[in-house]
Amino acid sequence: MNELANGTLNKMISERKFNAVYQWLKNEHYMVMLSLAESYLRSRELAEELVLDVLYRTWRKKEGIEHIKDLRRYLLTSVKHSCYRQLMKQQREKELFVSTDQISKEFSDYIAIDPEKLFLTSELSKLIGVAIDNLPPRCKQIYRLIREQGLKNKDVAAQLNISVNTIDVQLAIAAKKIHAVLNNYNSIGTP
Repeated sequence: MNELANGTLNKMISERKFNAVYQWLKNEHYMVMLSLAESYLRSRELAEELVLDVLYRTWRKKEGIEHIKDLRRYLLTSVKHSCYRQLMKQQREKELFVSTDQISKEFSDYIAIDPEKLFLTSELSKLIGVAIDNLPPRCKQIYRLIREQGLKNKDVAAQLNISVNTIDVQLAIAAKKIHAVLNNYNSIGTP
C-alpha cells in the first residue's frame, strides 16, 4: 500500500470513521478483488457476494486493519481462500445431490408391474413427500421452487429477497435430510 493511501486509512481509523474505512476499502480494492473472484467462480453474482463478504470481514477488524502490512495482498489472499471454500462447498453439494438423484433413480428403476414393487415405490414416494413436508418452512419452500418447479437459484434468491448463499445452505439442509431418509429406507427396506 502506498504511503498516501496508508496515511489516509490510518487517519480514518484513528478518527474512528469506520464507515469511511469500509467505503475506502471498497473504492480502492473492490474491482481487483471482484476480477479475481470471478475468475475462480465463473459467476459475477457469486463473486460480488463473496468480495463484499471479504471486505466486511476485513472491515470488522477495525483498528486491526492498520497492522496488516500489505493490505492488497491480504485482501486478494482472503478472496482466493474464500473462493476455494466456496468451490469445495459447491462440489460437496453437487455430490450430495447426485447421490440423492442416484438413489431416487435406483428406486425408480425398481418400478415394475410386480404389485409388491409398485407398493414399495408408492411407499417410497410417500416417504420422500413426508421428508419434504418435514423440512423447515423456508427450506421446504426453497426446495420446492428449485427442485420441483425447476427455478434457478438466483431467481429464487431474487424472488424471496435472500442471498444465493442462503439458497445453497437451505438446499444442502434439504438434500441431507432427504438423503438420510432414502439411505435409511435403502438400508433396511422400510421407513
